[in-house]
Amino acid sequence: MGVELRDTESAIAVAEKAALVFPLLDDIPYMNAARLSLYTSQRKDRNERIKALHDASSWAAIATGFNEHNSSAWRLLGQIHRELGRFDKGFFGMAVEDFARAVELDPSDARLRLEYAEVLLDAGKKREANEQINKAEEINGRLKRFNPTSAWRFGPAEGELIEQLRQKAGR
Repeated sequence: MGVELRDTESAIAVAEKAALVFPLLDDIPYMNAARLSLYTSQRKDRNERIKALHDASSWAAIATGFNEHNSSAWRLLGQIHRELGRFDKGFFGMAVEDFARAVELDPSDARLRLEYAEVLLDAGKKREANEQINKAEEINGRLKRFNPTSAWRFGPAEGELIEQLRQKAGR
């Protein structure tokens, strides 16, 4: 039993309504609306996809304005801007700024730093991407030493990603 597009469209409508009905509670309804718009954008044609990504961007921007110290909201906004960058390269710069803010708020998230490195590479910033990869590996190394069973440590998938990122970055 798969999820049908009309089901996710209904979920977006509910999330948007929740964000508008409960605007003073917190940033979660806005982030949910943004995530759902981002998720469903992948199933649409080019013009509908761009519109859905702009909608997602608007919801995520409201979430960051509501709670400017939420690294997850900045990360989500960066992910959306990165997707928009596939249609308009100018959004890659915005994604870099969003991820920089997310990393500033949560500097110990190694996976966030790898995602930031990917965005930096999209924007042509190879040196900065390598810096983020190095910091991510450093954080992961500390996790391995101090908590060898931590679920936050890198697994084989992250190892492969690091290799791919290093190749793209020319190292």
